[in-house]
Amino acid sequence: MIRKQLREPGSDETATSRRGLIKNQGRGLLAFGIALLTANVAKAAPRPPCFLRGTKLRTANGERNIEEIAVGDQLLTAFGQSRAVQSVGRWHARKRTGEPWSKDLRPVCIKQSALGPNIPYTDLYVTQGHAIFIDGVLIPAGQLVNHTSITLDDAQDTDELEYFHIKLESHDVIFAAGAPSETLLKYPNAFGDLADSAPIHDGLESEARCAPLISGGNWGTIAARMRSLATPWLGPQKLDVIHTRLRQQAATIGC
Repeated sequence: MIRKQLREPGSDETATSRRGLIKNQGRGLLAFGIALLTANVAKAAPRPPCFLRGTKLRTANGERNIEEIAVGDQLLTAFGQSRAVQSVGRWHARKRTGEPWSKDLRPVCIKQSALGPNIPYTDLYVTQGHAIFIDGVLIPAGQLVNHTSITLDDAQDTDELEYFHIKLESHDVIFAAGAPSETLLKYPNAFGDLADSAPIHDGLESEARCAPLISGGNWGTIAARMRSLATPWLGPQKLDVIHTRLRQQAATIGC
């Protein structure tokens, strides 16, 4: 005798509802991930990495202010080469008198000797996304802020900030106030609103970095938590080691 399979009333509807719930949850997680990535990208690079006016760069003929650098000038690099400047860009940021600067526009101040003895040899001001070359990796200046020797400057003594960037034939590391700092990495619209730029006909192409980048933003926060969890098994991670050393250096210089 063949028995008919008994089904509870509404079982098909229940299964369908569960599948729909799982599908909706999956879509929600995907949307959240896309939103998080979009927010991270927008926050990480609102402007090209730049130096504040007055920053001294190391050329083949000595130290010169960035605003005096021209196309064709030779800059010394951290990898022992002398390379020609392909273009110089600049942009202005302004605020109303008496109002504070937007946080995104405030420069990072890397104080004298914050990275090591006499490195930089004077206070260095860069945009928050401008990467500094430390221990073989590039780290955005905003990630180095420790509120003592490396700070987010309030810039309250001026209503205008003038930023400059340097582009070589390819991504590289040059010396700004003696500190190894990245040049402009080519990416879409990098020259869109910058004066004094040489024509760039292949601006939509990407360019390889000259060294690994320890990235920031929301993913950086997640990575930091993962590093923290992994530390008992893997030991201190590279960025943690660098932060510790910079804190020790800050104490050495009285910050």
